[in-house]
Amino acid sequence: MIKTLCLASLLLLGGCAPFKLYTAPAQGLRAQIISQLYTPNSYSNLLSVSVSTDTGCRLGRQAGQGKEAQLFSVYNAKSRPEGYQPIAANTPLHLVMAGTASASRVCELELITTFAAGARYRLEGGIVDNPAEHAGLCRFNVINADSGESLVHLETPLQTLPRPDAPFIHERFSDDGCHVPATDKDRQP
Repeated sequence: MIKTLCLASLLLLGGCAPFKLYTAPAQGLRAQIISQLYTPNSYSNLLSVSVSTDTGCRLGRQAGQGKEAQLFSVYNAKSRPEGYQPIAANTPLHLVMAGTASASRVCELELITTFAAGARYRLEGGIVDNPAEHAGLCRFNVINADSGESLVHLETPLQTLPRPDAPFIHERFSDDGCHVPATDKDRQP
């Protein structure tokens, strides 16, 4: 019995893989994007921004499992990778910013947007934390770096994780669904 459990554990561990990193398609149009997201300098604060071409909105995690790829991560007040990164342009992309903070607090913001070919964009915001009051916000701003125009501004309070025996994962976080920017031309990237 113990040999079976050990073997099963090894197989499960062998099947675990690190989160897939985003790479822009080799062919096709591209934009450039940089992370200027912030987390307080603490081991308990972490942000990640993932991207997916799955643009369907459903309850719970919006992008289909296995379709997301990590675009940026922010830890100890440092965003990685540094500098502008290529991202697919002229196609709808689903961005997911997920954050964790002290006292088992989490946040998640999602949006669907299209980046213009050749343009440069900045992601701003991050975790704004007040641990003394167990309060805080996650902010996610997408800004056209060339014009300075704010394309999307989202924020949500940090929320305390429920008990592990909470019945449904989609009830664990407030879910406003995906943010889809206005379709008028002056608000699109």
